[in-house]
Amino acid sequence: AVAKERLDAGAVGDLTQIIARGHPGSSLMVDGTHTVDLVRFYADDAPIEWVMAQVESKSGRVGWGHVLEDATLSTFKFQSGVRAMLTTGGRTASAEESLGDAEATNYHRITLLGSKGYIEIYGDGVLEGQPFVRVVSSDGGVEEMPGGGGWHDGLSPQSALLDTLEDGRPHLLRGESARATLEVLMAVYESAKLGQVIPLPLENAENPLEEMLADA
Repeated sequence: AVAKERLDAGAVGDLTQIIARGHPGSSLMVDGTHTVDLVRFYADDAPIEWVMAQVESKSGRVGWGHVLEDATLSTFKFQSGVRAMLTTGGRTASAEESLGDAEATNYHRITLLGSKGYIEIYGDGVLEGQPFVRVVSSDGGVEEMPGGGGWHDGLSPQSALLDTLEDGRPHLLRGESARATLEVLMAVYESAKLGQVIPLPLENAENPLEEMLADA
């Protein structure tokens, strides 16, 4: 929450690009869902225009009742003009260097690039002495915020529910937001399957990853 507060306060100017690195041992459909949620949160949940991606799926691993890919690299553009680049997975037998967080210690490491600086969010599992959030402005100013309650520090789904019931304020965990994130994940697979840019809304109602593997 502190990173979004500093971003909204204009600490690094206007948001232009987001770079996100997921956990190297996980997948898009497991932990990548949360990473995309966070990326959309920092971009004010603006609608996404298109997705272009590449996917590797050689191991055939399965988790949570469905097939999982081994690594993904994707780019998507918000209607606001902000672009995001996301990498997930990549810890395979053929690649010592994962596509995810290079240090393999942080969960959802995200960089917010602005017109007047950047915000580095180191994520859960930060190293000893490392800040949770680091704000660097183009005038040379640096702010470092230590880790506390992690990603959910200062956020309460229960309080948000009361706000929704009392004044109709949209809930952070509303179903429409979950659907928007799922559509991005499916668009990543669809782009990799077809080898092209995928405009949203997505037309394919099936799981493109399963279709891609079935055709292999």
